[in-house]
Amino acid sequence: MGGTAGISDREFEVLKTDYEMAREDERTFATIQAAVAGIVVALLAALATVLTQTCQLNDRAKNCTEAPILFLASAPAIPFAALALLQLLGLVATVRSYYLRAVEAELRRAAAVPLRELTGAGISSPSYAALIAEASTMRRGRSRYRILSFLILFITLLVFSGLTAFVAVSLGGRTGVVMAVAYGWAFMLLVADVASATVGGRSTFLHLARQLAARQGTGLLGGSPPRGPRRRGLVSYLVLPRPEDWVKWLLVPLAFTIVVLARDLTPQWERLLLMVLLVEYLVYAARYQVNDIRGYAEDATHPEAAARMRLPHPADPAARRLVVVCSALVAALRLITALGIAAAAGVTRSLLAATAVIAVAGVLYEYLRAVEARPGGTQRAAAIGLWALVGTGYALRYAVGAHAAGLLVGDSLVWTGALYAYGLGTMFVLLTWVLEASAYCRAPHPLRWYASPALRAKPHLLLLLRYVRGVTLIPGPPPTGAPAGSCGEVPVLRGRCALGAPWNLAYWATVAAAAPLALRLAGLAPDSAAGTWVLAASAPAAALLPLAGGTTARTLLLAAGTVLPAFGVALSADPKAALFTALPFAVCGGLYTSFRQQSYRDLKHFLPDLAAAARQAAVRAFRVLVGRATWDDLTR
Repeated sequence: MGGTAGISDREFEVLKTDYEMAREDERTFATIQAAVAGIVVALLAALATVLTQTCQLNDRAKNCTEAPILFLASAPAIPFAALALLQLLGLVATVRSYYLRAVEAELRRAAAVPLRELTGAGISSPSYAALIAEASTMRRGRSRYRILSFLILFITLLVFSGLTAFVAVSLGGRTGVVMAVAYGWAFMLLVADVASATVGGRSTFLHLARQLAARQGTGLLGGSPPRGPRRRGLVSYLVLPRPEDWVKWLLVPLAFTIVVLARDLTPQWERLLLMVLLVEYLVYAARYQVNDIRGYAEDATHPEAAARMRLPHPADPAARRLVVVCSALVAALRLITALGIAAAAGVTRSLLAATAVIAVAGVLYEYLRAVEARPGGTQRAAAIGLWALVGTGYALRYAVGAHAAGLLVGDSLVWTGALYAYGLGTMFVLLTWVLEASAYCRAPHPLRWYASPALRAKPHLLLLLRYVRGVTLIPGPPPTGAPAGSCGEVPVLRGRCALGAPWNLAYWATVAAAAPLALRLAGLAPDSAAGTWVLAASAPAAALLPLAGGTTARTLLLAAGTVLPAFGVALSADPKAALFTALPFAVCGGLYTSFRQQSYRDLKHFLPDLAAAARQAAVRAFRVLVGRATWDDLTR
């Protein structure tokens, strides 16, 4: 069989046929894209015209029409569907462009035919797709083409988002909030997909090509091959930046519930959901995105980078730039969405106050991190400043929950609870940080730890290890040839620690704040019999907890500090008061005891380990239910 440039005639025909099919597909898609783009423009114009003639959105219009609320709320979905279709077509066009260029390159190797009419241009062989890419791609295209393309995308998305926000703000109330949430999620997904198909087109194509390569050995109906471990994708991160911080999502609802029960208030569940959405999912998530952008390089080399699930860090520098830009844009979009929802729901002042606290704390945090990274004598002071700062977010979350329940900021239950939450949050973060510091160390000997250079660049972590007794930190890498295990799997806090350890000080501060909070929650006076019993029984037992040298002793002290005072209050007052007196001590003591017996690996893999245990329990239950014979038949 004949051939050209090292490939057979049959291979050449396969390449040529594939190329012709792709070019025909390109022509068809170009026609469809132009038609859909025209439809999008027409829909946006028609929608704007129709909506401005409704009484709900323009009561000044003559002969306005009273339109159903459901129609107005769902009207932006029509142009959004057209925009989404246009984006899907654009993604296919991006993949086709890269594939066509690859096939063209193979064809040129097989039959390099110079274009005599373009001799002066220096083009050695036909390459239509590559020539078009030089003009029209967002990575290598002409600068004016890229600017105009960006303006088209920006104006289209701005008009749609502005129109949707106008409808949501005009309708207000529940409808406006639901619109902001639903369209906000959809809009973020659309923006992320647009970015992945334009400036991130190369990375998207490579990812899809690798997926195809993994599946090519599987038949059409053979199912997908088993997936290996995957790192987190960009879209998943943008939807929920830090799933590992799930426990923080509980603080506002817990504060709300406790205040409602303690004061016998009518629960305003809609207000609670609104504040959780605004403060936790939008504002705080944007703050975390900024933090992850600033620590982008550090997070990629973290010993537990996969378990932390921070901002994705691909190998390609262009892909990394795309990741950072997309995260910054979505963070800004989160803040804009939060302001829009707050304006529609009438809680703008509350949101601005919370955002100001978050912003100030965030700026101080990033400043102190920058100061501690500089060599000199300011590192320890900056680290101590960070230790003192990290509890502010927990105090804010308690105040937000109490405010959502209906309390004013000056209420005694608000500020006593905020003080308690500040101490609790500080203790929680410091315990997490000392465990995290252990993950940066290697230990060929149980008592001789070698700290990595990355840890020495983080004094707020490194300094905490000095309060762990029985551990000697040694500079430099472990000796060559000596097996060195990760200290992140060692429960470093299980034994005794220095009494002056920062987490112990934060614990005692929390215990001191827990006493007045418990009395106010229970409605007891400090000089009453029940109040005196609480202070006499709970405070000493709780305060002795850091002095205990083992898990059993800590558990007994925790039980003494919660059960005894609750039992005494139940006898002299009522069961509800007994619950509230035990709650503050139980939370801080239980959290402290739990951390003292965990490793950093246990902490970061808690949810996956819990899910695995749940799956195993479900499998065992199903096996018992169906019987041994049926189970063996199903699993053979």
